[in-house]
Amino acid sequence: RELQAIESEFQKKRHSDDARIETLFASFARPGHPWRLFGWGNLQSLEEESHAQGVDLHAELQCFFRQLYKANRMRLCVFGIE
Repeated sequence: RELQAIESEFQKKRHSDDARIETLFASFARPGHPWRLFGWGNLQSLEEESHAQGVDLHAELQCFFRQLYKANRMRLCVFGIE
């Protein structure tokens, strides 16, 4: 169900001016820079490609969460015009 929600948002926003500008700027990043990679998830990248590569995305996310998602590593940045 979550994958369908992500796919729906992707389809709605992929033709927006903001998405096109971000894609344009990403194309100027140097080769090998993470910004040049596809920055959004959609049904193809999150389900079809991960299954084709033998990756259990749910298990990978749980592993990431257990190992790296820790309160002592988090920072908060507040930005405003006030």
